[in-house]
Amino acid sequence: DQSAALRFVAFVDRVYDAQLPIRATGTGLDQVFPDEMLAGGYRKKYLRAISRLNASTAA
Repeated sequence: DQSAALRFVAFVDRVYDAQLPIRATGTGLDQVFPDEMLAGGYRKKYLRAISRLNASTAA
């Protein structure tokens, strides 16, 4: 769902800006958004969110 994905992007932005570490289990971070979404108009937002998720879990 596009709306839920964009809310998740906003959440990731807030976590990243607050420099909060997160722990990721289960689905790989590069698989959070389906290929259909990554091919759409919000591609840059989704790729930024994936990058920020990776940065927040690196600690």
